[in-house]
Amino acid sequence: MTQFYGRTKICYGENALETLEELTVKQAFIVTDPFMVKVGFIDHIKSHLNRGHIPYRLFDGVEPDPSLESVTKATRLFIESGADCVVALGGGSALDMAKAVVFFAYKARGGQKPLMVAIPTTSGTGSEVTAISVVTDKVNEVKIPLNDDLLIPDVAILDARFTRSLPPSVTGVTGMDVLTHAIEAYTSRRANSFTDIYAEQSVRYVFR
Repeated sequence: MTQFYGRTKICYGENALETLEELTVKQAFIVTDPFMVKVGFIDHIKSHLNRGHIPYRLFDGVEPDPSLESVTKATRLFIESGADCVVALGGGSALDMAKAVVFFAYKARGGQKPLMVAIPTTSGTGSEVTAISVVTDKVNEVKIPLNDDLLIPDVAILDARFTRSLPPSVTGVTGMDVLTHAIEAYTSRRANSFTDIYAEQSVRYVFR
């Protein structure tokens, strides 16, 4: 049997960040890295949450290839905060950590799944719409893959302002990442008429 479905609500284009103001949540838990704070990107998120009168708590300890220790710390802080929404801002590592927090918080809370909003600042991984996260056990030097529908973000907000500030080299590398994913999807044994539409269009976008 083959399945195809799109679970994530994708908001893009001008004023896409205003989606944050419309969230029906009690409190948000922002997951990001120190660089997003340093360059001021996080201020955009805070501003829109404030406009929506949504209180928030910030966790800016995301590291490259999130460690099990960091995920455990972030999950504990999330549970203690009482938040019912996770907002991830950053590259693949930030999104991976946020997904892991949602997953483990769901298990710890006995089935209460927080809303997840993914705001990527790079292109390429597609993590904002996938059910996959990778956590690194640095003590045992093992990568732990998580693959569960719980990890699929509920909302993805795509704001081009976050990607325009990337160095040309990073833009090039992430563009190749997009191309690689598109080719893999197109040549996959599980490809179908629906996935081919996305794969072919992705290739066109990359070269354009």
